[in-house]
Amino acid sequence: MGQSRTLQVAAGLGAILAWIVIWAWLTRTGGPVPTLYFPAPDDVWAKFVRMWQRPYIGSTLPDHILASLYIVLTGWG
Repeated sequence: MGQSRTLQVAAGLGAILAWIVIWAWLTRTGGPVPTLYFPAPDDVWAKFVRMWQRPYIGSTLPDHILASLYIVLTGWG
């Protein structure tokens, strides 16, 4: 049972890695998708880190996430 679970996890991680590699290829190597419409994975990651650290409209990304969770969980809004 343990080996089966390990194979499932490895297959899942492999699928995610394959998706990222294909995504990078489509956007970075002159593939058919321009980065204006479908940004490259490293651009998305850089923007995520920037929004996590620097305020956007007065709050950082974690603050926005917590505010959204509060609204969803309390039914307010």
